[in-house]
Amino acid sequence: MRWLHEKTLPASAPKNGHYKAYILGEGPDGVAKTPEWASQITGVPADKIIKLAREIGSTKPAFISQGWGPQRHANGEIATRAISMLAILTGNVGINGGNSGAREGSYSLPFVRMPTLENPIQTSISMFMWTDAIERGPEMTALRDGVRGKDKLDVPIKMIWNYAVTA
Repeated sequence: MRWLHEKTLPASAPKNGHYKAYILGEGPDGVAKTPEWASQITGVPADKIIKLAREIGSTKPAFISQGWGPQRHANGEIATRAISMLAILTGNVGINGGNSGAREGSYSLPFVRMPTLENPIQTSISMFMWTDAIERGPEMTALRDGVRGKDKLDVPIKMIWNYAVTA
């Protein structure tokens, strides 16, 4: 897979900034992502990780997909990227029966919708912090809690409209 190597990156990319270097531990963190490394994090035995990796890597096509939930927690977008990378690295993107790691469709329907207005409030928090915002909203800061648009939340949460989510 030639696109995994240093030669294919832009000149401005950091040295060893490609995915292969990250997996081999040649990137900034210097940690090889071995089955033993993953086992310590996941609790899944290294031999099972190796068996699954070989099975996925040797199956063509492999339809690798994710549900609507992996991203709905702290750092969940990293899990969804990893699932997509699995499809990419095993060569299952763009082949019959393969997939990009994304869901098979879209939730959007072609109905006439209510017009949307621009929200004048630019302060926001991550989806997974809403329970903290209820309990200690005015104490939340940009540095400690990831408040965006202000240094800290000014007011407590007065209402939540939670629609079409799993949180």
